[in-house]
Amino acid sequence: MSSPLERETLLVAKDYVGFCTGIRQDPPSESAKAMRQLAKQTERQHRSTFQTLVQNFLDNSEPDFLTSLKQTMAALAHDGQLNWGRVVALFAFAGMLASELSSRGVDVSNRRLAETIARYLSEEHGEWLLHNGGWVGFLSFFHMGRGADLGLFLRNAFFAVSVASIAGIAALLRPGRLPLGSLLRLFFA
Repeated sequence: MSSPLERETLLVAKDYVGFCTGIRQDPPSESAKAMRQLAKQTERQHRSTFQTLVQNFLDNSEPDFLTSLKQTMAALAHDGQLNWGRVVALFAFAGMLASELSSRGVDVSNRRLAETIARYLSEEHGEWLLHNGGWVGFLSFFHMGRGADLGLFLRNAFFAVSVASIAGIAALLRPGRLPLGSLLRLFFA
């Protein structure tokens, strides 16, 4: 990873995955701090949905879960409509996945997980990230709702749409119902 955007994306991903697996340190940047707050807020608000998705993901994923995670992320903007809410939902999902793997005693490399997320966002959606201000744009998204009830309502509604789109799939994520690849394409509709 060489560009400033790629480096900051990796920094945010490493920090969040580490934070979710119990590594306690100060966030390395304002964008990492904001991601911690937004992704954890999203996780709290939609805990049961994310728990179901993580459980079903693990039950149906490839032996190397990073391969399945790549497929899942590829479905993130299958409709061409990436937004910060979907990025936050991805981080919330990945954080819960890392936490669950850690609690099961699965030797998960936080760095490999973070690199997978960062590489995907930078390579597949780098243009979108740049067009939307990079991580400075993310901070603007984060700050737009702070202290304002309307902004908070809109931000929560934004997350709800992102999470609700995956909630309907949770019921289908049972072995034998649909091929995992088909479900992953729908994952972040």
